[in-house]
Amino acid sequence: MKSILFCLSAVVLGAALGGTFKGKLETFVDSALEKTGDLLTSDDFSKIQFILYTKYKNYSYPIANAADLLAEPAFDAGKPTALYMHGWRESNESGSVGVVSRAFLRRGSHNFVLLDWGEYVKGDYAISVLRCTAAGEAVGAAVNRMVDAGLDRDTFWPIGHSLGGQLSGVMAKSLDFKPSRITALDPAGPAFGIPATPQLSRDDAVMVDVIHTDAGVSGASSNDGTIDIWPNGGTRPQPGCHIGETDLSDSLLFCSHHRSWEFFAESIDDETAFPAVSCRSWSAFQKGLCPVNDSNVVYMGFAAPATSLKGTFFLRTGSEKPFGLGVDGTRPASAEDAEEASTADHVDVTDDTAATEDSADAEDAVEDASEDAEDGGEDDAVDTHDDATTTSTPSGGLVGLLRRLG
Repeated sequence: MKSILFCLSAVVLGAALGGTFKGKLETFVDSALEKTGDLLTSDDFSKIQFILYTKYKNYSYPIANAADLLAEPAFDAGKPTALYMHGWRESNESGSVGVVSRAFLRRGSHNFVLLDWGEYVKGDYAISVLRCTAAGEAVGAAVNRMVDAGLDRDTFWPIGHSLGGQLSGVMAKSLDFKPSRITALDPAGPAFGIPATPQLSRDDAVMVDVIHTDAGVSGASSNDGTIDIWPNGGTRPQPGCHIGETDLSDSLLFCSHHRSWEFFAESIDDETAFPAVSCRSWSAFQKGLCPVNDSNVVYMGFAAPATSLKGTFFLRTGSEKPFGLGVDGTRPASAEDAEEASTADHVDVTDDTAATEDSADAEDAVEDASEDAEDGGEDDAVDTHDDATTTSTPSGGLVGLLRRLG
């Protein structure tokens, strides 16, 4: 454990401490371990709650008795179950929980269960990251007990935002089965990717769909899913999050990060609001090099594609609710934007395909893609994954995040 914390701390303290780095780092690590104690083990997560949401009342069960939730009359064994995992410094009272839970309740298609682990992620980010591994193991054990008690593992759907997105992957590694799907909403980036730190990967479920909105700052900048969707390029500032468009603190901190769950919640209400097109890069998308056809469109969010579709996908969104632009979001905003992108210094694109097709043809293609997704998808979908970073992302990572948070 000390070696992992040492690596994590090095990311934060290296540049600032100069010649005194090693001694300061030793002191930081020893102090952190003394503060956290048994909370870094999988034996002390009794304050985690599984909360079943309904239109009229919520039912809370401690992790040790999570399987009892299935006997609750309000739990519908005939429906799939979505398990939502919130992020750092969030709880059952946070905005993401309220927005996503209400969207699921309006739809009425799933049991919506919140994994409230707020007691363990309310402090320092570095310590919260360290708790993620043991917490994931504890949650995985609880879900295994729930499956033994009758939870349908084939329709069990973990959904996680930020640090909860990483938790979903860690949990999956502790399950006795592979989930059919995991959805990660801008999974946390700072401190992940360090050796010996477990994190979300595309192997954690049959299909892992990832929505990136603040890559390189609060969110991960790598392709970690079966499909990775990069609205507006996946980086900050997202439309509506520029300084002057929202509160200064919101713009500088988490506006773009939060767009991931805002987009996802909207997709629950409108499955076809966010079509995204397969493309090598945001630059290529902006140049109009990725026109829609009948086998390269997926829908971001609730109506994610069949598992035969893989790769990276891009789209534009609006700056305010409703964010979804429909088929218009699969094309560059304007000819001027495409020209600007073509002269920018971006990743080379090998696809010489002509610019986007006319509106009527694109609309038909999106409709065809929707039917294909319902039928299981097309086998010839383009796999544009690359283990390297897909887009150019802001520097800073954990150092920048912790500096902003004081």
